[in-house]
Amino acid sequence: SYQFTLGEKAAARGSAVLCGGELTTAVEGLDVGYYGTGTVWQSGGTVTLAKYLFIGRDAGSQGRYLLTGGEIALTNGNNHMYVGEYGNGALLQSNGVIRVRNWFTVSRRTGSSGVYRMAGGALTVQANLQLGEQPGSRARFEIVGTNSVIACNTLTVTTNATLRAELSADGVSAVAVQNQAALAGRLEVAV
Repeated sequence: SYQFTLGEKAAARGSAVLCGGELTTAVEGLDVGYYGTGTVWQSGGTVTLAKYLFIGRDAGSQGRYLLTGGEIALTNGNNHMYVGEYGNGALLQSNGVIRVRNWFTVSRRTGSSGVYRMAGGALTVQANLQLGEQPGSRARFEIVGTNSVIACNTLTVTTNATLRAELSADGVSAVAVQNQAALAGRLEVAV
């Protein structure tokens, strides 16, 4: 398809369940909560997006993505993934794979909020993994236990972002940064 949107209008609510198969956009991408509320539950299959994945795109929107299996692939040169662009976004990952070739930002614009909670699975970002972009954004990345594989070229944690590590008996998963890390936000550690 050209584009797939859940919760396009302000009062709209949309949801999708993907247990297998494939969802592909040829030109644009996937909006989970554009002006309204959107939710995706993915336990299998592949989501391949030509350009973007927005979870909580515009001001006042609510987006939620639960990934328990399968794959999200944004692999062309001009793509990006935002958990909280102008709105409120949450990505909860307990398994599965996310591959992003360009930018992955949690809470991008002023007034947005984004939470990424990772308890398992894999995340690979070939460019920048960024927590918070503009002043007034609220980003939170929670890494739970040791069941996650996290790799990126660069990592940026701005002053308005929180990186939380929830330790298991074996510790917490590492974030493998290939090039550089800029850490200015808050670090929380929970046992």
